[in-house]
Amino acid sequence: MERTRTLSKWTGDSKKKKRIMIIGYATIWGLWKLRNDRIFRGSFTSPATGVDYIKSLAYTWIKYRGNEVICDWESWSLSPLSSL
Repeated sequence: MERTRTLSKWTGDSKKKKRIMIIGYATIWGLWKLRNDRIFRGSFTSPATGVDYIKSLAYTWIKYRGNEVICDWESWSLSPLSSL
């Protein structure tokens, strides 16, 4: 939560700030969902698969919910932060 408060005070490109916040929220949501799947469904996800899941979740949220044009999937999957 401290990072969210710090980021909200950040003055700079508002689109970049919004995208960084979405990545943070997607990370929290993805970890929570993977944890619940493990606890309640007994499914195991490797760390690499978990990271890929979170990257795809953040990309989808930014692309389709933010109504913003971002880079293609290949560039995003290699380095999301450099694609901001």
